[in-house]
Amino acid sequence: MKPLLLASFALAALPLVAGETQPPPPPPKPAVADSPLVAAAKASQAKKRKATIVITNDNLSKSGGHITTTASQAPLPPLPPPAGEAQLIAENARKAAEAKGKADRAAAEQKAKDERAAKAAQIKEAQESSGSLFDDPATAEHLAEEAAKAAAEAPKKPPQ
Repeated sequence: MKPLLLASFALAALPLVAGETQPPPPPPKPAVADSPLVAAAKASQAKKRKATIVITNDNLSKSGGHITTTASQAPLPPLPPPAGEAQLIAENARKAAEAKGKADRAAAEQKAKDERAAKAAQIKEAQESSGSLFDDPATAEHLAEEAAKAAAEAPKKPPQ
């Protein structure tokens, strides 16, 4: 009976000994809820993952798409005709007229410069011959007016 009693105690103590040798399982971690910003970012990433469709002739024929081709291509429009003699003559005449216009403008400017220089020389000569401007106030005033007119008549060139 002693062996039977020892065996029954051993069987009764076995679950107690077995439970002490194993560590207890860790408690389950609570699920962490995403913040609203994280949830929105995850949702927007899910929308961007759409599959891309590559359009090919096989896809179009299966999905009912339309493929058009032409049997023949329309001819290109004809080239413009080469410059004729009349056009060349007109072009040369236009260039000559432009050159003549430039020469006329240059001559007119030179003539105006010469006239201004002549007036200035007259004024200077009159000033030197009269002696002093203080001798005759009317002459001094006349000379001043002439100088002002010459300055006003000078063409003003725009800045370039």
